[in-house]
Amino acid sequence: MNKLHLLALVAIFSVACNQDAPESKEVLLTGQIANAKGDSIAFSVNDDYLKFPVDENGNFDARFTADAGYYTFNYQRERATCYLTPGDSSHVSFDTAEFDESMTFSGASANDNNYLAGKYLLKEDLGKERDIRALYSMPEDSFLMAIDASRETVEAFLAQADISETFKTIEEQNLKYEFVRDKMNYESYHKYFAGVEEVALSESLQAMIDGIDYSDEQKFKTVPSYKAMVEGHFMDIAYMEGIEDALTEMGEFESAYLKEKLATNMLMILGPGEQNLNAVVDKLKTFVSDEDLVADLDEKYESLKMLIPGNASPSFEFKNVNDQMVSIEDLKGKNLYIDVWATWCGPCKAEIPHLKKLESEYQDRNIEFVSISVDVPADEQKWKDMVAEKELKGIQLMSDNGWDTDFVKDYLIRGIPRFILIDKEGKIISADAPRPSSNDKIKEMINNLLVSA
Repeated sequence: MNKLHLLALVAIFSVACNQDAPESKEVLLTGQIANAKGDSIAFSVNDDYLKFPVDENGNFDARFTADAGYYTFNYQRERATCYLTPGDSSHVSFDTAEFDESMTFSGASANDNNYLAGKYLLKEDLGKERDIRALYSMPEDSFLMAIDASRETVEAFLAQADISETFKTIEEQNLKYEFVRDKMNYESYHKYFAGVEEVALSESLQAMIDGIDYSDEQKFKTVPSYKAMVEGHFMDIAYMEGIEDALTEMGEFESAYLKEKLATNMLMILGPGEQNLNAVVDKLKTFVSDEDLVADLDEKYESLKMLIPGNASPSFEFKNVNDQMVSIEDLKGKNLYIDVWATWCGPCKAEIPHLKKLESEYQDRNIEFVSISVDVPADEQKWKDMVAEKELKGIQLMSDNGWDTDFVKDYLIRGIPRFILIDKEGKIISADAPRPSSNDKIKEMINNLLVSA
């Protein structure tokens, strides 16, 4: 299933660029927040999350040791990114009622900071002129013209800005990859918004995408949009092709730093649907040197290995709509396609039409379609009403205690809908099977199961 990246406009605020600063490695950013609603502000610094107090008058004083670079800060539900340089001292003020519009910097590199605040508002205005659906529904040539027009507008804004040459060099690279990412997203976004299954890219656009270098360690460290592009590229491969394929491409890099950073992302998404778990874990270990990460990987492997294809499935015994108990043992001899869902889950309900169609196509085959609701016991009647209203078929069951039940825990289910494929012997085929809406993917898996049965 394509992993769709939501198009977002993120403000980047620079706070310092003085190359002649003292040798002190401490970064200082003070701030004053009007209409303050929270007692702390948090910074993401070198993979750490540091909190600093905000006093009753909305003032804060953030000091920490860091190299020059982009750092995200969060206040309540708002977030921004600042470019911090050791030895600099800067001040930022904003009003929570108009977070972006009120952002103002003074002190070190104020011009750089205020340019970036203005750039964010400019890009926001450009986005309002043509929303994401309209933009990505366009034919490729019209889409590229629109993107290039926006790029030229922002580049002109940069060209006329009175900012430091050091920061301008960084910002030029950052702008470049912001728009490269927009173009890279065209194929998947166009499929979604235009409602088409195939998109034939032009030779020029395909060549641009094929020619991107994802292995530049220095840009990964210093240019946020490049880093996001590289991480997104490998996440796409992991979700669409598998983590093993992503690791294979990463293995061609010379940079051990890049391999470890990207492998850390793969570790985060490593889940029970990975068909080649042992091979993936072994390859991840060749990329990861940090002892804590290796320990995390070993711990995750221990929990996932019970769900390797071929292992016996965790069991269940739940009540059906007629208040009869049904266990997995009762269904031995039948292949099972299990849907874990809830009445309150929008994505779950979106799969219902696809699930019904799939059921009808296999109604005379040796496979049972089992739906297990994780609604809380108090919502039992709501569940029964929806089963009747939606005319749900197959075997309809309800968990005995919502999420807090052994079957859900054993399958490491953290989000729904979740689909599971089990063979007639009760052995796992896939602990995280494709959704009914995947069409060919799930059909191919079911067909292979039925042929081998």
